[in-house]
Amino acid sequence: LVGLGLRLTYYTTLSRQCWFKYGTVVRTYTSLTRRFIYLYTLLSLINFFTGITACQ
Repeated sequence: LVGLGLRLTYYTTLSRQCWFKYGTVVRTYTSLTRRFIYLYTLLSLINFFTGITACQ
């Protein structure tokens, strides 16, 4: 049980260091992905509505 706790602490410190190292990269990637999804949804909606108006 003590070994498990030590391992958990070790992994949390490791992940924390990794987060400090790659946090900015992850943040930029997430914002870019969100922007891309937003643009893609917008374009799909525009295509959908133009298709409807073209059909009418």
